[in-house]
Amino acid sequence: MAGAGYKSFTSGDILTASDTNTYLMQQTIMTFASAAARTTALTAPSEGMFSYLVDSDAYFVYSGSAWMEFDIVWKSYTPTIAGVTLGSGYTLSASYAQLGELMVVNFYFALGATSAITGDVSFSLPVNQASSNRSGAAGTALIYDASPGVRYPGTVYITSTPGYAFVRALNSAGTYLTAVALTSAIPIAVWATSDSITANISYEVV
Repeated sequence: MAGAGYKSFTSGDILTASDTNTYLMQQTIMTFASAAARTTALTAPSEGMFSYLVDSDAYFVYSGSAWMEFDIVWKSYTPTIAGVTLGSGYTLSASYAQLGELMVVNFYFALGATSAITGDVSFSLPVNQASSNRSGAAGTALIYDASPGVRYPGTVYITSTPGYAFVRALNSAGTYLTAVALTSAIPIAVWATSDSITANISYEVV
């Protein structure tokens, strides 16, 4: 009875072996209030098990060693950033989506009236990266000088646990392109209100 679909049982129905296998065992996803509740209920999960968490509205599959989010749902998070004075009037937003062990992150920071770039700019990741992905190139960046409206392409690399993503500008002064850290004068000579940094990265999670 593969693909039998949904069945609503009523009082007095006979529960056959076929019904048990198709409607109960093969088509059931366990639902828990939270990851903590799932851990309490499932002390020894098996590889391939699915679960749904009410607090995060997300599905997970057990890989054999960890629960991995299965569906693609964009979620917001507030990253910790370094090399920046936030000041006032700034805009900071970040979101991520995870499918199994693949993580995709979008980051955006626009300077406000009293914001400043003070050094090597980095931002924290929502989930740490796998050891095989440490210190590797993870994505692209775009640094925008709002006046006169110039866009500078850049790159992003990620570091070992705890996970951070470092933004780099591309320097074309030499024979080959090099990636250099952002400073108060790189790549924008004088950072000002509405100048911004955008980054899009993907990596393998722990």
